Amino acid sequence: MARNLIALVRSMLDSGASVEDIVSSLREMGIPEEDARRLIVLANREILLTLRHDLREIVRSVVEEERERIAGEMRDEMRKYIDAQLRVMNRNLLKMIREELGKYVSELSRLEERTDVMDRRLLDLEKAVYHRPRERIRIGGVLKLGHILIILSLVLGAVSYFLVTDTLARIALALVAFVLFVGGVLLA
Repeated sequence: MARNLIALVRSMLDSGASVEDIVSSLREMGIPEEDARRLIVLANREILLTLRHDLREIVRSVVEEERERIAGEMRDEMRKYIDAQLRVMNRNLLKMIREELGKYVSELSRLEERTDVMDRRLLDLEKAVYHRPRERIRIGGVLKLGHILIILSLVLGAVSYFLVTDTLARIALALVAFVLFVGGVLLA
């Protein structure tokens, strides 16, 4: 019966009846005024509990939606930040690579210039040697290469004749001496 009375009071509160109207209606039903006021308090309590429960559900759903929205925004912001950082790193890396390549290219150019200078010097020296074969080219300031080969061939010939006892070795040394002698005569 008390549940029915609370439900009745609650429906009256929901319909917008004032406390005094509810108390007078309950007194007409034979309920004392003090008990009527307690029933109103109990009905209000139930209404508050229901409202609290409904409010919690609403807050929970709103918080969940907001959490998902905020998480999505954070993911988007993180992606933007990471993309921006990757672009900066990519630019810096490309800049460093360009600088290093520039250094290597300039070093290669410098080495190429030095090589060209050395090639020109070698060409000049080669031209000097081949175009003037009868000029006196001194090795260490003493003799021409041809003279050294002739002297070396004579020494080898003497060694092969006097010191080597094996016939095959003697012939080999004599041949080497002959080739050196011919080369020396041609260069001299």
